[in-house]
Amino acid sequence: MTLVGNGLNPDLIDNNASDSFAIARAFRGASDADINQALDAMARPSLCNEMKYFLVPCSWMSSCLPFLLGQNDQRPTLRIGTSTLLSTEGTVSDEEEEHSKTDFKPRDRSNQRHHQLGSYQQSLRRDLHLGRDFHCVGINVWNLISEKFGYEIELGFPVVALENGGIAIDIPETQQQIPIPPTGRFDYEALSPTDIVSDDEDDLFPEPSGLSPRFSLPQDITTTSEDHTSKSNAIILLPSSQTPPTQQSTSDEMEIEPIVRKRKRHGSGLGNLGNTCFMNSTLQCLAHTEPLRRYFLSGDYENDLNRSNPLGTGGELATRFAELLSEMWITSGNAISAGVVYPRSFKHTLGKHAEQFLGYDQHDSQELATYLLDALHEDTNRVTKKPYIEKPEQEENEPDGEAADKAWNLHLQREDSKVLENFMGQVKSRVQCPKEGCGRVSTTFDPFMYLSVPIPGATDRTLKVTLVPLKGLKHEIMITMHKSGTLLTLQKKVCEQWHQYCGDSLEVRDMIAVDVWNGEIYSVYKENDEIDKIRDTDVTYIYQMVPSARLIQEEKIDDSAIVERPMSRSRSNRIKLPVEDLTEINSGEKWRKEIDKHVQQMTLMSTLLNPKRATTEGLLRFYDKLGVFLDNCYEALEISRREYEGQVENVDEAGDDHSTEGGLWNSESLEDFQERALLEVCYKDPLFTEVSGAKEVARLEFCEKKFYQYIIKHIDDDQNKYRDGIDVQVIFQRRESSGLGSIHQRTVDKTFTAPLCLRVPGDITVYRFRKLLAERLPLKDNPVQDTAISSENNDTKSNGCNEECPVVESPSAKRNGNKTANPNLLIMRQIPMGFSDQRNGSYGTYRSHYSTPCQLGMLERLDESDHEGPAPVHLADSSDEEECKKLSDCIGQNGQIFLYWPSKLCEQFFDVDRYEGAVQVPPPETEKEENKNDITVLQCIEKYCQMEQLEETEMWFCNRCKEHVRAWKQFHIYRAPPILIIHLKRFHYSASTHRRDKIDTFIDFPLKGLDLTSEVMHWVEESKPIYDCYAVSNHYGGLGGGHYTAYALNDDGTWGNYDDSRVSANIDPKDVVSSAAYVLYYRRRDVVFDSTPDFSTPDVVQDYTERRNVARIDSMDLDERRSSSSSTMADCGPVTVDNEDVDDGDDYYNKADYDSDHLPSAQ
Repeated sequence: MTLVGNGLNPDLIDNNASDSFAIARAFRGASDADINQALDAMARPSLCNEMKYFLVPCSWMSSCLPFLLGQNDQRPTLRIGTSTLLSTEGTVSDEEEEHSKTDFKPRDRSNQRHHQLGSYQQSLRRDLHLGRDFHCVGINVWNLISEKFGYEIELGFPVVALENGGIAIDIPETQQQIPIPPTGRFDYEALSPTDIVSDDEDDLFPEPSGLSPRFSLPQDITTTSEDHTSKSNAIILLPSSQTPPTQQSTSDEMEIEPIVRKRKRHGSGLGNLGNTCFMNSTLQCLAHTEPLRRYFLSGDYENDLNRSNPLGTGGELATRFAELLSEMWITSGNAISAGVVYPRSFKHTLGKHAEQFLGYDQHDSQELATYLLDALHEDTNRVTKKPYIEKPEQEENEPDGEAADKAWNLHLQREDSKVLENFMGQVKSRVQCPKEGCGRVSTTFDPFMYLSVPIPGATDRTLKVTLVPLKGLKHEIMITMHKSGTLLTLQKKVCEQWHQYCGDSLEVRDMIAVDVWNGEIYSVYKENDEIDKIRDTDVTYIYQMVPSARLIQEEKIDDSAIVERPMSRSRSNRIKLPVEDLTEINSGEKWRKEIDKHVQQMTLMSTLLNPKRATTEGLLRFYDKLGVFLDNCYEALEISRREYEGQVENVDEAGDDHSTEGGLWNSESLEDFQERALLEVCYKDPLFTEVSGAKEVARLEFCEKKFYQYIIKHIDDDQNKYRDGIDVQVIFQRRESSGLGSIHQRTVDKTFTAPLCLRVPGDITVYRFRKLLAERLPLKDNPVQDTAISSENNDTKSNGCNEECPVVESPSAKRNGNKTANPNLLIMRQIPMGFSDQRNGSYGTYRSHYSTPCQLGMLERLDESDHEGPAPVHLADSSDEEECKKLSDCIGQNGQIFLYWPSKLCEQFFDVDRYEGAVQVPPPETEKEENKNDITVLQCIEKYCQMEQLEETEMWFCNRCKEHVRAWKQFHIYRAPPILIIHLKRFHYSASTHRRDKIDTFIDFPLKGLDLTSEVMHWVEESKPIYDCYAVSNHYGGLGGGHYTAYALNDDGTWGNYDDSRVSANIDPKDVVSSAAYVLYYRRRDVVFDSTPDFSTPDVVQDYTERRNVARIDSMDLDERRSSSSSTMADCGPVTVDNEDVDDGDDYYNKADYDSDHLPSAQ
């Protein structure tokens, strides 16, 4: 046969540590690539054509594996001696033998020849055993080791697909096949020279008869091909068949000794594959669940595999889970115990059947536990054909026991598995319709696999709201509600608490919630706004407004605001317009363009027909001018017609005698007379032009009718625009000095108290608004209120207008003898007002302090410093034109009105203390403040069982009311499972803001003796619901950057910390109970867990210093040399560090954070 030699060049050997580390990284990457390629081929058999495996002697692998794993810096000089795997039959030519002894030359792939049947004079030995004589490596690993070490002969073989869904290495020359394990890796890839456990530290137990042969762990890798007395696995050179038979023996096969299996003391750490700490945490908790672990390790699950269940994974995930548990817990013979297990095949199968876990994104450990338990249940469901069953409801007068047993038995007709027996419980769910007169109640008994319990007070928020009623003082109300609630819910709770306090009813539609800042309304909240929009430092006011129905009723009584409508014009001599012209002008807005064509001013029509700029008076004036112009046009047409007829009569009388020498005499046409007459009308009219014919007059007349309809609509809209009233904001300001010293001192307008929101009629005038303010504002008592008012002078003298303050009134007020019987109104008549036009805005746009308000009413604001003596008092007159203006015409909807209080008048009459004073409303008796520092898991379960009303986003459909309602719901635990999983709802999600928050509240939970006898409705003495904790899934950090770990109770009664590949033993139980606890695993006390003798030393431990509730440095992405310097744990005996040849790949930390000499913050 022809040998393709490949020696080793000593010049290329690099024995330094950096080369060893680089090769170790490359070897791990190549191994992972081969495993992924094998798993992909199992899923898609067509990929087998691209695969190839190579045979490597065990003697070479045992010598070089420590270097390939980065455990030995001394690079071996041994090349791959594949010739030892060939039989000695046949000869080799001298030329080929000499060629095999030559020095190493760089490989040339084009000249390489693979071992194929008939190519060589030698064949494979017939006594070869996998794991004893040779190992199989994939093409990626072979390319690496053959490049680095050289080889003698390249023994490569193709891969074929089997009928049972597996794949195998095909050896054509012997017509035999080597099955590739379902995990995609052979024995050497499961080995790790670290974390070796001595035999006396493990539990010894015999091989169960039901255990699948694929769970046999690898043999000692130090076995060489010459050691024919060592133990080995079964021969892998199987007879060629599409389905590999069970282990077959040949005459050359040695007798296989019984395998003695051992269980590791603390299991194994799980390597982080990249953002898979959530998976490792859940797997460790489930791996320490004794009933589940015993069920899968014993192989009993194989008898229950349900591969035809469409809701399962065809048994694949259950099989991978069993294999993973076997790698974590079981070792056999003298094989080296792997302290770290990389769940690659499990992760691949998980992503294959659950796309949400495909890839390496961040996920939730509780979501994985939910899916995994459900998938394991479906894969091992003993019910192969599920019957259709409707969900039963509890009937009236039916006992809970009968209804619960009926629902449970119906559930067992579809679901029956070992997982269900251990994890499934039952809850009583009661939902009631809140509608009065309905009373619909739906009670069902539903199965559950975990309890997702809320944290009391963690999702609630307490807000202080200042309620301003129509009458009386302000009231401060403390409202406690859910964080995700809306402003509508807040207003409803205010109405409920106000009704409990004083018995009065408030309507949500008559309330406005605003944010007050610097004495003005900064923004108005909408009903669908979430309360997250309200910050803790915000000042929230809720104003009660006058109901719109009352304003509409008052408006019906007052007919003075009704605008007289114009009369429609009809002319007897109207010109009939052709149909095609009517159709053209009547389509869309063509009539506007027709009028605009005859108007001299270019922008007049755009202004008149703009709803925001047009006024009723302007429209009526234009309508009158258009009518006058059309009347003049018709008069001109009549005159021109008469002139034309007279001309025609004259021509008829003259006959042919009037002919001239040049020809017949030509008379003017009617159109010429009309054009000349209309041009004269347009010349005299200052507004209209370019009307030169009767047809244009008729078109313009039709447009007049369209304009009339527009005016009528505008008047109706204008009258109904503020039919429900207008909301105004009253801002209180006064002049105050600012600056230091006499030079820089100046007076500015400052807001001195909170604003006031009012809803007033749409037709209210400025003077009537003064009367309204006189009734609403809390003015100080004065002597005039107790005496009769006889004259105007008495009013002024008694209200700050003495003999030294002259009273200035308008001439009309003197003529009309204007008298004021209300002293408060007299004060309001002295206050100048201004307004900020908000017709194109709203409260939501905060007013700029650089904007200048306009004057409102007849009073001008005077500078108080301009008068040396007492300033004259000016009184507003109700008959003044400015005071008679409508408020809506000035400020529109949501406008701002400024009251400029004179300093002396404000100090003397405005009661600021009374206006700002607020009464504290006591909270309802049902609301009890909870001590957030002492929250226990039992309180969380009690909160879960409390009755609550559904939110707006999760309403329930009542089949009696035929609508979705915010029903009242309540849960009760009816039947408790043997294994109870409690999920603490630490993550809060807002559907509107799409934001998630984490709740870091400390929850105290007992490690022993969680008594749920008061919370569980049905139980017997033999299965009393008293639980002990055995595992905890922890989450550290925040949402943007966090890390999952697990605490688990070992068989010897000590707690262990499982942080991915790092395992720490002898953990203080006090450290298990922390604010990082996320998912709690409890076992009922009647569930028997295996007990083992106490051991003196753990198999895999790590230091546990400073590893409680903070992000740990040893969790970061550190290289091997840095992680190997970890300190040992005190009082733990010998420590073996799980050194790894590659970065650990923890989720969110990097070397830069570690090098910066500070702990990384959660991203």
